[in-house]
Amino acid sequence: MVLTCLISILLTLFSIGATPGRDKEVKTESTADQIITEARKYLGAPYRYGATGPSSFDCSGFTGFIFKKFGYTLGRSSRDQALDGKEVKGGVKALRKGDLVIFGSRKDRSQVGHVGIFIEADGDDFYFIHAEHGGVTITRWKYGYYANRYLGARRILPETQIDEDAITDKVFADSLLTDFITSAIDSLLQSPTDEDSPLPSPSEQE
Repeated sequence: MVLTCLISILLTLFSIGATPGRDKEVKTESTADQIITEARKYLGAPYRYGATGPSSFDCSGFTGFIFKKFGYTLGRSSRDQALDGKEVKGGVKALRKGDLVIFGSRKDRSQVGHVGIFIEADGDDFYFIHAEHGGVTITRWKYGYYANRYLGARRILPETQIDEDAITDKVFADSLLTDFITSAIDSLLQSPTDEDSPLPSPSEQE
């Protein structure tokens, strides 16, 4: 009876340890942070139409250059990038770090003409990093030229990402747990039960 209970407990521990959990996933936010950090390295880089870096950029050349460093290939123009990823619905409040923010052109505000990378919100306003005619800079949306030109945003990064290192660690930990449980069960099975124990000799009974 005791042996059965112990085996049941060990098997329960094994099932808990072997169940895939959230430690296999890391929030996309960590990649978004890295993207923003990388983008900041180019603050002040000059603007040049058609340039894709690393010494100079146009707006889509800058966003494409930064995302490519993290394995994401974007369209060449701002119009192309306005179709990349998936649409962010819910307005400004739904924006997340690393989203592409899309703006209207100088000639026609309803037509895509500029793109940047969302950094953070400030109430109903937000900051983004982008390459404009003055070079790579960080701009506050509601103040200045871009205030009335915001058209929407595109989400390039997935909601979550698989962390390969976490998976490797989990597999290793599961292997150790399996070995421990197997060893424990073997030891229990080899231990004599009360029924299997020999009867004491008359001298031992005294």
